[in-house]
Amino acid sequence: AGGRPAIDDLFDLAATDPDARVRAQAVRAIADLSDPILMKHRLNAGRGNEDVCRRLAKLSEHADPRVRLEVLITLGRLHWTDAPKWLRHNWKSVDPALANAALVLLRRADNWPAVLQLLDDPAKSGDGKPNARTLALRALANRANETVVEGLITRLKNEAAPQRRRELLDLLSRVYKKPAEWTYWGFRPAPRPANSVSWKSTEQIGTDLVNALRDADSGVRAFAVRRMLREKVPIPLALLASWLKQETHAEAVEAILEALRDRPAAEVREMLEDIVRNKSHKRENRLAALSAFVADLDTASEQRLLGIGETLEEGPLLAAVLQAIGKRANMNATWLLMRRLDSRNDDVRAAAIEALVSRPMPPLAPRVTTLLKDDDVRVRRAAAILAGKLKVQEAADLLLKYTSDTDLRLRSASLLASKDLNDARALPSAITALDSPECQTAALSYLAHHGDLTHREAVVSAAGKSRSVDVLAAAVNTLIAWQKDRKPQSADW
Repeated sequence: AGGRPAIDDLFDLAATDPDARVRAQAVRAIADLSDPILMKHRLNAGRGNEDVCRRLAKLSEHADPRVRLEVLITLGRLHWTDAPKWLRHNWKSVDPALANAALVLLRRADNWPAVLQLLDDPAKSGDGKPNARTLALRALANRANETVVEGLITRLKNEAAPQRRRELLDLLSRVYKKPAEWTYWGFRPAPRPANSVSWKSTEQIGTDLVNALRDADSGVRAFAVRRMLREKVPIPLALLASWLKQETHAEAVEAILEALRDRPAAEVREMLEDIVRNKSHKRENRLAALSAFVADLDTASEQRLLGIGETLEEGPLLAAVLQAIGKRANMNATWLLMRRLDSRNDDVRAAAIEALVSRPMPPLAPRVTTLLKDDDVRVRRAAAILAGKLKVQEAADLLLKYTSDTDLRLRSASLLASKDLNDARALPSAITALDSPECQTAALSYLAHHGDLTHREAVVSAAGKSRSVDVLAAAVNTLIAWQKDRKPQSADW
């Protein structure tokens, strides 16, 4: 009601009233009487009164948090140009509301050189409390401004601390391009896409991000790759290849693999092979490289895969190579698989047998019985499948024993193999296996060949208790098989 002349009285209330709520309300009133938009009735009204800003800043010293919050909001409305300098010397709070208000204040100050200077302050203290530099990092995020970009690039070139270089790279990558024009996203927005609109600084930012891939610190290079992938910044393949030749740090190799993931297989297969063969790389990275290597293999690459399988050390990686070979029945790899049957590694032996099951059989029958006695259960499972496919009658007794084994997968494989060997002795085991969900499909397959109508109650009971479509289908097929085989004089069922 008093208009602008009442500002002095409001300042007195904001400084002296005993109730913090009254003091905060007085600051709000000062804001409404000083806001340039409300005074000039236009959005581009400029900055507020400098003297009012200084008085408000002084008022906030040692004030109640509620009053300080209103002061920060008001200084933001007044676009106080000296806000970055003031915050550098006065910011001590960890309150989230105050931090957000200070962040908005830094952006509305529109004094980017001063905000950039805050990045030169020491890092936040060990107790985790954010200082003015932390606020500046948040304020500079997504600011596609030439002054901001120039300041970030200058500091990136001169910064010695790897962690700070990562922070600068993150800020630069965010403004590599500008967001496209907003469109209505419907009921629920999709994940944020990479910015797609080039602007004046796009080329320079791209150059500096690529240069970051030559950083002396491996962690910085890995960080740069991930940020470039996120923002769709082109990464030179030759630079990745050169980097990979001397890189063994697990995090960096993982980042390189991410960068190679969406490239044509023919371009990166040699690099992937180097990772697979190099024992100095982490096992998980070698397995990831192998997974990418075997995608869309051509004839020439299949020969390279065989070369890898011939020279690779025994272990999970070689087992994965043999599994990949097993999925390609047309590959002439029988000789390699036969050699690996004598491996001392359980994973390798099991993978070799599984791969042999899927291809034309060599003279392997005499070895099946030996493989069925292997100490590793995975080898015995694969050998049981192989015995059924080769119809190795000498293995019938062992398979009969395994139809009651405690390992359910071995029990299932043995039931299927006994069916292929036309061995009716496993009928009691098949009936018992109907009580195990993991074995029901194999047991029903066995019963379809060796059971009869006297077992229909057990089959119907198992099907009634199961929610598996595969088990229900197998039960129906079993009953149909019995129906076809029944004699005309059999009772109607």
